[in-house]
Amino acid sequence: VLKSGERVRYIGIDAPGESESFFKEAKEANREMVEGKKITLEYDMEKQDKWGRTLAYVWVDTFLVNAGLIRKGLAWVYSHRPNLKYRDYFCFLQRQAREEKIGVWSKAVPEKEEYYLGNKRSFRFHRPNCKYALQMAERNKVVFKTREQALDSCYSPCKKCNP
Repeated sequence: VLKSGERVRYIGIDAPGESESFFKEAKEANREMVEGKKITLEYDMEKQDKWGRTLAYVWVDTFLVNAGLIRKGLAWVYSHRPNLKYRDYFCFLQRQAREEKIGVWSKAVPEKEEYYLGNKRSFRFHRPNCKYALQMAERNKVVFKTREQALDSCYSPCKKCNP
C-alpha cells in the first residue's frame, strides 16, 4: 500500500497467505525491501486487475523487489497473461530457490498424483480430478509426470485443488 492509499499487486508473483508457512517471513522481507524507500513502479500490458489494484513491478533503485522475494524463496512465480515481461527471469530465480530448498521450497511435499495437468494459457497446474482440469480445453493441456516437473516449467499450483 502506497502513502496515497493506492494498493499495488506485484506482477508475476504470489506469496504465502496469513495462514500459510513463511507468511511472516515474506511480509517482513517485503517491508525491509520497500518501507520508507523511494520506489519506482514499472507497468506491463495491464495496469490494473479486476479488483482495481495497480499491477506493477516494484523497483528500489536497480533492485527488482518482485524478483528478490522469489530468490529468497518467499514468493513463487504466478504468471498472468498478458503481464509476462519478466516471467523467464522469475522462473530462473524460482528454480534456484527450489534447488537450494530455501523458504517455501524447504518443505518437502510428497507426490499425491500419478500425473498433473497444466494449462498452457493460465500457467496453472491441477490434480487430474480438479474441476478446472476437467473443464480445460484439450489444446491447452500439458501433462506433467510430477509436481516438480510442473514447478520447473514455471506453472503455479491451482488455488482450489492445491496440488
